[in-house]
Amino acid sequence: MAREKSFPSGVAQFTLFDNTGQPLNERVAFIRSNDVMQVTVKSAKATYKAKEAVAVSLEAKDSKGLGVRATFRFLLLTRPKYRAATI
Repeated sequence: MAREKSFPSGVAQFTLFDNTGQPLNERVAFIRSNDVMQVTVKSAKATYKAKEAVAVSLEAKDSKGLGVRATFRFLLLTRPKYRAATI
């Protein structure tokens, strides 16, 4: 049995298979551990015009300052009812 502490913080997907390899059940869980990730977001510009391509770089480090492998998804809102996005 896997211990929760052995997983890093984030979303984990678990699938239970039968003895022939067919999936029987699947669950998604959020795991909150004591690990801390520092994420730095950098952009060439502070503001962008509507429909202008935005290029950003992301850097993720663990609590010891070592680089970590991670998957990120983010949403940039540009509708007038939201404040201008700045990076």
